[in-house]
Amino acid sequence: MKRLVCLLGLMVSVALVAAAQSDYYPPKVELSGGYSYLNVNPQIITSQNFNGGGGAFVLDFNSVVGIKADFMGYTGGTGWGDYLRNHGYPITGSASGNLFTYMFGPQIKKHSGRFQPFAEALVGGYHSNAYATVISCLEGFSPCSSKSGTTSKNNFNMEFGGGLDIALSQHVQLRPVEVDYLFTSVSANLPKSYYSTHWNNFKYVGGLNFALGGKPPVPPSASCTASPNEVIEGDPVTVTATGSNFKPNHTVTYAWTTNGGKLDKADAQSARVDTTGVAAGSY
Repeated sequence: MKRLVCLLGLMVSVALVAAAQSDYYPPKVELSGGYSYLNVNPQIITSQNFNGGGGAFVLDFNSVVGIKADFMGYTGGTGWGDYLRNHGYPITGSASGNLFTYMFGPQIKKHSGRFQPFAEALVGGYHSNAYATVISCLEGFSPCSSKSGTTSKNNFNMEFGGGLDIALSQHVQLRPVEVDYLFTSVSANLPKSYYSTHWNNFKYVGGLNFALGGKPPVPPSASCTASPNEVIEGDPVTVTATGSNFKPNHTVTYAWTTNGGKLDKADAQSARVDTTGVAAGSY
């Protein structure tokens, strides 16, 4: 007579091979701020050093690609006014060459590990009274100042570069270096004529970056079922394993063992157990 084999306590060992989940997960948004240095090459006078700062906002679409909005303000030194005074031009008011930039574009970043490099390509505009101040003096206005002419409020900028963030915690990162090439198209409308040129500039940024939002990945898991879960000795049992929360581009491998009966047939996610000769009990 066949003996009853109860498989309610079925044990299935599943070997799941997948890349380890990182302890760091990508943010949804990033907010950065800090000091910025800008070396400007205006061509009409010697290169000028600008100091300032600002901030940036990044909306991250995934663990690599985001869209960045960058806003920076600068104040030049006394170089603008010194140059004009040394060449005999009367200066009234400020000739410090204030400069404000606003740019937008993609950011590519490695959002894992302690060291997280990034690259960016941004386009946008700027506003400054510096160029008009110099041109108005060279045009012979007396006294000359930025009020003698106007600059476009939407002169064109584009920026290419990158930097490095060092993760201090899940949400706080130190940005020791960001360096960029900044191309600036400059124009000035003056009573006598219209001037335009371009500047090739070097930009440095250092400060802090805050990685916000996001959530840790759900850990991978597997569940097993037996059908039927109670049989007469000699009847086959099919066991099935189902994995979940594994990365779709990774391969999951299943391996089967049993402490009763014989594996008759196994494939990727299921196996059939031959119960011939198995004593009554739980397996």
